[in-house]
Amino acid sequence: MARRRLSMDTPLIPLSPTVIEASPSLSFSRHVYETTPGTPQSPTWTDDDLQDSEKLVEGEPGGYRLLASSSTFGGSARGASSMLLAMPRRWWPFAIAAACAIVSAAIFYRETAQTVWSNVAMELGGERGESGLGCGTAEVIAARRDPGFWVTEVGSKYVTVRPRDRRRYVDCEDLANAFFSVRLHYASEIRLLEEPVQTSMGVYQFTILPPVTPQISPAASAEVILDMDFFPGGKAGMPCGQRECNYTYLMDSGMDWIGAQVFDQEGDVPTFKNSRSSLTREGDELPLCSSLDYLPGAWQPEISDYAFVDSTGSPCTILQAEPLPVGYPRKWIRFLGDSNSRKLLPVYAELLGANNSLSYKPEEEGHPTVLMAWNDELILTFSWWFMRQNVPADEEQDEEQLQHLLAYSLSDFLDSVPWDRTKPWPSHFEGFEGPADRIYLSIGSHAPQATTRGVRELLAKLEPLIKAVKSKVVINLTSATAPSRLPKLYIPTKVLRNNIMLKATNAAIAEWAKRLGLTVIDFFTITRTMGPEKMKDPVHFDEKLYTLWADMVYSEWVRRDAGDRR
Repeated sequence: MARRRLSMDTPLIPLSPTVIEASPSLSFSRHVYETTPGTPQSPTWTDDDLQDSEKLVEGEPGGYRLLASSSTFGGSARGASSMLLAMPRRWWPFAIAAACAIVSAAIFYRETAQTVWSNVAMELGGERGESGLGCGTAEVIAARRDPGFWVTEVGSKYVTVRPRDRRRYVDCEDLANAFFSVRLHYASEIRLLEEPVQTSMGVYQFTILPPVTPQISPAASAEVILDMDFFPGGKAGMPCGQRECNYTYLMDSGMDWIGAQVFDQEGDVPTFKNSRSSLTREGDELPLCSSLDYLPGAWQPEISDYAFVDSTGSPCTILQAEPLPVGYPRKWIRFLGDSNSRKLLPVYAELLGANNSLSYKPEEEGHPTVLMAWNDELILTFSWWFMRQNVPADEEQDEEQLQHLLAYSLSDFLDSVPWDRTKPWPSHFEGFEGPADRIYLSIGSHAPQATTRGVRELLAKLEPLIKAVKSKVVINLTSATAPSRLPKLYIPTKVLRNNIMLKATNAAIAEWAKRLGLTVIDFFTITRTMGPEKMKDPVHFDEKLYTLWADMVYSEWVRRDAGDRR
């Protein structure tokens, strides 16, 4: 998509407020469903329906969207009994007590789940259908981890993922906690499908989206990845009830990242012919995006670019980062965040013509913790800050670190770093007082154990600090990750270091930002749509992606300035 160029007579409409809606905070120990508007049917399917896959694919959704749920922890109970025999006898009383607690919890979770599902169905005038013979067995718990257990079907309206043996596993609550990533591959772009509806438990229906840009061929395919077969509370970002979850506990409870592809009945990638018109036509002059807080567009792999669609579903574009027009007011731009923010700054600085640079790396660190780039009228700085996990009480806390950083004037910042050169910057920089003109803050990706509860607790501590400078602050959402590329040392962390959790915690951050009136930049949806192909490692990207992010930051900055000057 062509970017708009900025000139002093460019009409700029300030960005609208944040509109992302966060996932609700829900109990991780229950099935909770919401009714999809306009679909009051019950989730019951007859044998005739099951024989006709198009009724599952083409028919109206069953009216249920899974928000958070938990299935039986039976696998853990069975594992515990095996472990008992290997234990010293003096430990048996404690182990038996623990096993009884697990079994009691499993029964409670199952009964609660069935009650909630049945109550919702009855309220809508229907009844829950009979479960298949394979439901509630050790067999289904073991089989659901295999991508071959599932099958992908593509109809004219929906991509549906369901058990391959639909009779045996119809309406299984054991299958109601799975997560899938679905991307449509059109001839020259990729679209991400989100928010599936469960037409019955274990049957996931994704609405097909049209291509954003004109396509040279109708040929298309559906890439479906089984992310996790069992992740209760994942949608709400609460797979445990604490502010931080324990990897081992979750894995012992049957949760783990899978990341394997699900194929069609013949074992092939499902293909289809696209009959939908694209959202744009060749030569369309698109408006600037009204907001940057949710951008469900299309990744264009051949040109490494993104076709933007805003939160209303309308195609749009952004400004192209470039040196500012002559006479633009002098600015100090700050980035506070993790290594992705650090990688963004030099790319952004080069696009703006700030070609002088310095960095500082403490001896104990592997990478610089401070960066600076400038020209005569502009200075950009990066400081290492992010949410951490398991911070000892006697150490400086995250909010205390941020408080110190936000208190700096530019002169304070310049004096706080032991640079290896003596004041190579213009002397008038030291006259900048007060906070930076813009502060791009990222909570970061260095606390993968944090739940949405943990993130909200940190945000509550940050809130008084942010309110004092909120007119300057912009929130950068954490970008997507690729658990399959984690180094061997970090493989156990993939149960939490994944896009399911990032989506939930990003939603909590966006909800908080909206309440404070802060602008949000959604780099997460773009990098998740793009997929792992353009990632250099589990969390970093090639330079083209940082250029795209720089364009988004530039669009926010210049358009906010347009509003500030009115």
